[in-house]
Amino acid sequence: MGANIHDMNDGQRQTPILTALQAHVATERVSLHVPGHKAGQLLPTGADAWMQAMAALDGTELPGLDDLYRPVGAIASAQALAASAFGSDEAYFLVGGSTVGNLAAILAVVRRGQWVIAARNCHESVWHALRLAGARVQVVTPALLYTGEGGAVYGPVTDELMRRAVASCPQAVAVVLTSPTYAGVATRLEALVGHVHQSGMVVVIDEAHGAHLPFHPELPASGIQAGADLVVQSTHKMTAALTQTGLLHRSGERVSSQRVLRALRMVQTSSPSYPLLASIDMVRSQLAISGLDRIAQVRAHLAGGVEALERVCPGLLWKPDGVQVDPFKWLLIAPALGLAGIDLADALREQFGIFSEWADEHHVLCCWSYANSAQDVRLVVEALAAIAKTSASRSGKGLTASLDFAAYASAAQAELAVLSAEAHWAEGDVHHDHLTQALGQVACESVTVYPPGVPLVLPGETVTAEVVACVLQALRRGMRVDGVTTSGTLDFVLAAPEARG
Repeated sequence: MGANIHDMNDGQRQTPILTALQAHVATERVSLHVPGHKAGQLLPTGADAWMQAMAALDGTELPGLDDLYRPVGAIASAQALAASAFGSDEAYFLVGGSTVGNLAAILAVVRRGQWVIAARNCHESVWHALRLAGARVQVVTPALLYTGEGGAVYGPVTDELMRRAVASCPQAVAVVLTSPTYAGVATRLEALVGHVHQSGMVVVIDEAHGAHLPFHPELPASGIQAGADLVVQSTHKMTAALTQTGLLHRSGERVSSQRVLRALRMVQTSSPSYPLLASIDMVRSQLAISGLDRIAQVRAHLAGGVEALERVCPGLLWKPDGVQVDPFKWLLIAPALGLAGIDLADALREQFGIFSEWADEHHVLCCWSYANSAQDVRLVVEALAAIAKTSASRSGKGLTASLDFAAYASAAQAELAVLSAEAHWAEGDVHHDHLTQALGQVACESVTVYPPGVPLVLPGETVTAEVVACVLQALRRGMRVDGVTTSGTLDFVLAAPEARG
């Protein structure tokens, strides 16, 4: 826990960026600077009703408003307050989401040709960052957790698996992990981080779905609490900040602030949105002052919802044994109702106006936050109970056999594998063959189903029959697949089999 969580002080009630913006609005009479809407004086037709208030705060690097990359005033104060609230040594505001945080974190610690140990279930932005850095990669594939009825999600990276990875790649300069995962599965980081540090490596945690974790002691531990060197958070996913906001936390002396700032300047906009910066600032204050109580309240609502759901729809909610799962993520096992996950998500949306985060053939992911109410929980439980009644006659046996993305992305991969550097860096014309013609060849680009954004195929991995079937199924379902067109034509470069590592 950040030191200030239990020992609040008036400093956390401050919102330096918002205060500076409000002071600027009160003093400016004529705008001769960007942006061109001039504090909202002229907005697109129809937009003025909802953009006016925010446009007035849409500032730029002016006297009194500070500079994101050379902060000495309001932004410097806001970032210091964020570091204190979350428990890190330094916090950097992000206006490009966790994607830009992952890019900057990896570019700050990895030089061309150096080795990195990365978990197979990392987000696509991590793999993009490793490619930009010119890293050589040893991949660690966590075991799958089977969710019932043939579904699966990636489990945590165990301490034992990480010890084997470190022993097999002692030259690595960094370890990159995702915790919690998209489905809420958390890795127990404390001992793992300690062992990696003893081996002289830096630890980078993609904690995009865990910005709330430092603010309640009964949630899985944040990478910050576990002592990770760099931790990336999306403040818009699980807290109340605006979309595209995030934080990059630095702790310890293994990574210098100069390297982090240099990397951020390289990959993040030079014209950051002040409303987004103010949003991060205000949410930090909210979490520091009332986060513990808000999270506790909604956790209690969710616990009651779980009990009610078990009574009316036993087996619908995934509850693994021996694994830490964020209680703000509900993974529903749709075949328990005789439905495919995508069909259950459609029913929730079309019949009840309930929009879930994500669905595949087996699962529906419900992503709660401390902004949800007891009524929200009740409405979802009632909707699921109603759907269960209409599908009570189904056994699930009539479902078409379906493929699981996590299972088939993992099926052909060893626990520890080295990506082919030759394929990873291959250049050439894009092949426009159909995916079915790529069997046995090596991908030089990733193929990724969105969401969750974890690649089915990484550069240097072989295109397998299972992956082809998985992608074609996703396309039939109308899901977004990066790397393949909607007709199944390839958007990525292929290498010959001899390019395998």
